[in-house]
Amino acid sequence: MRAKFVLRVRILSFFAILAALLLIVRLYFLQIVHSEDYRATALGQYVENTGAETKRGKILFTAKDGENPVAATMQATWRIAINPKLLEDADAAFAALDTIAEIDRERYDASAAKKSDPYEEVAFRLTDDEALAVRNLELLGITTVREEWRFYPGASLAAHALGFVAYQGDVKRGVYGLERYWEDTLRHDNGGLYLNPFAEIFSNVETLISSDPGSIEGNIITSLEPSVQGQLEKTLEEISATHSPKAAGGIIMDPQTGEVLAIAMRPGFDPNT
Repeated sequence: MRAKFVLRVRILSFFAILAALLLIVRLYFLQIVHSEDYRATALGQYVENTGAETKRGKILFTAKDGENPVAATMQATWRIAINPKLLEDADAAFAALDTIAEIDRERYDASAAKKSDPYEEVAFRLTDDEALAVRNLELLGITTVREEWRFYPGASLAAHALGFVAYQGDVKRGVYGLERYWEDTLRHDNGGLYLNPFAEIFSNVETLISSDPGSIEGNIITSLEPSVQGQLEKTLEEISATHSPKAAGGIIMDPQTGEVLAIAMRPGFDPNT
């Protein structure tokens, strides 16, 4: 009898510990892994969302000191959209908005005149504070819209390797370089936001044991060293400017055979120097 009682206690303890572990895992995913997604969802409850943006992971450089500066990331900003049919006083609304963000008057007037169109965007890439100021105006027919766009902190640095993101149909995708090659990794599917704990655990276990790194959502770290890459591009630019056909002349070749037909040199240019 005592043995049966001990067995039952152990079984109940096992299930209690298992339930506690599941709760801990669930809380971890809610508060750590998906915190940004839930924050964005909360924002979407009181602002419009374009629905065309896709979450993307970061592309990182590898610096000499072991740090990983960001080469490509998502930048979150806001747009101002108007509903011309609901605007009570378009001029007064413009005057109020213009004190917060820079708005093109011609674009605004053209948009406000489209009374049959319920949605017209008039300003772009506002900061969080600017968007909050617009919402605080509480103007009828004025909406703030959350947007995310691909941002490259180094501007054109390593652009040939990083590539870029552009629309393919209604969705933004990588269309060149690393952005395209690692598209499946960089593009993040938000469909797992509301998975139950069991499905979420098994989906992450599958990720851990996957033999195809390209199928795992996340960031990618390149071996590109930003300072070395910058110096290389600067040197190549100087060489190109010095020895380009414009500076030194040019070679005219037969496009079919590759035979040199003529050499045109700038007056005063010495090919031996």
